[in-house]
Amino acid sequence: MSQWFIDPNVVGLAYDAAGIFVFGVPAVILSTEQIASAGESFWDYDAGAMRKLVEQRLDTFVGSLLLVAGFLGQFTSAVGLVLFVPAAVAVWVALPFVLICYLMLRSRLVQRQLDRAISIAKQRAAQQ
Repeated sequence: MSQWFIDPNVVGLAYDAAGIFVFGVPAVILSTEQIASAGESFWDYDAGAMRKLVEQRLDTFVGSLLLVAGFLGQFTSAVGLVLFVPAAVAVWVALPFVLICYLMLRSRLVQRQLDRAISIAKQRAAQQ
């Protein structure tokens, strides 16, 4: 088996790259129309702006976890640890699994948090 496969530094860099992907891609693919609509004003609340904030918070959370995992991998390499083959296989399999699950569940997670945020906004508007 290749040496790079069990090197925690390489694993850490892969997790860092995944974290940057989760952080950066949603922001980069925003259309000019979406940016313009985020600047519109509303009387009660702006569901579009709320959605973007919820998406940003969720992407930041997941991206941060991936970056921390990557930094831990690099740290373990710096102190001289090498992964055993079963651990290396588990860590390498976990990365695409986590990314695929996140991408599949992202819209559902965003909608749940958005529904909660809209409910709070409506309660606050009713109190005023």
